[in-house]
Amino acid sequence: MSRPLVSVITPAYRAHQTIARAAASVARAGLPPDAVELIIASDDGADYADTVGRAVPCRFADIGPQRSGPGAARNRALALARGDYVGFLDADDSWAPDYLHHLLPLAQAQRAAFGQTRVIAGDREILRLPQGRWLDLETVGATGASFHPLLRRDLAGPFRETSAQDVFHSVEVLSLMGGRAPVSPIAGYELRIGAATVTRADDFADRVARRYGAYGDDIRAGRSRVPTALAGRAAQVFADKAVLNADYAAQDGGESFYHFVARRLSSPPPA
Repeated sequence: MSRPLVSVITPAYRAHQTIARAAASVARAGLPPDAVELIIASDDGADYADTVGRAVPCRFADIGPQRSGPGAARNRALALARGDYVGFLDADDSWAPDYLHHLLPLAQAQRAAFGQTRVIAGDREILRLPQGRWLDLETVGATGASFHPLLRRDLAGPFRETSAQDVFHSVEVLSLMGGRAPVSPIAGYELRIGAATVTRADDFADRVARRYGAYGDDIRAGRSRVPTALAGRAAQVFADKAVLNADYAAQDGGESFYHFVARRLSSPPPA
C-alpha cells in the first residue's frame, strides 16, 4: 500500500451495526482510495475486518485490550497512522459526501480545520454547529457540542484515557491554533445519536462535572498542550460545559442532551 495522505482514526466498541456505514462514508469522502487509510482499533475483542468490507483501504490495530475506552483505542490507532493528516470518525457516525475534498484544503492551509457537526437523531437533523466559518474555544464551552478536527499529524494526540477525552483533545488543538480554527460549512460530520445515550444516565452530570473540573485544573497547572497564554480561556471551556450539563440534568424533559442544546440555542435569551 502506498503512503496515504490522510489517516482516519476509528475506535470500535460493539459497532457491528454501524461501522460499515462509517467506512462507506470515508470511501465517499472525495479523495482517491490510495490517498486515505482507515485505521480501526477494536476495543471489544471483535475482528471488524469482514464487517467493514473493501470500500476503503483499512488497517487494524492489534486486538488486545478490551473496554480500555475510546481514548486508549484512538491512541492505538494513531500509533499506526502514516498519513500527513489525521481525521477522526467514530464508528457510529459518518461523514457527508466529499467531506475530505472540502476540508483537506483548509487543513493544509491552516494546519487544522473542523467539519461542521450535524447532529442527527434517527433520520432527522436536529442541530448544526458552529454556524460561522470559525470554531473558537468559547463556542465549544457554550454549545457542549462535539467537534472533530482534520489536522496535521504532528498536532494529533495523544488522547487522554479518561471520559470526554475527545473534547479535551479538541480544546488542545484549538489552543495550539491560537484559540480558533477554520470550519468548512460544506464538510459535514454526521454525529448520530440513538435512544439509548450515556447523557440520559442519572449520574451523568455529576461524573462529567468532576472530569471537567480535573481537566480545568490540569490546564491551569500546565499539564496539557495548551499554551500558557490561553490556559484561562481553555479551562473556562470546561467550566462552561459543566454549567450546561448541570442545567440539562436539572430539567425533566426526558430528552437527549443534544435535543436540550438545540432547544436552548433556539430559544431567545431572557429579557
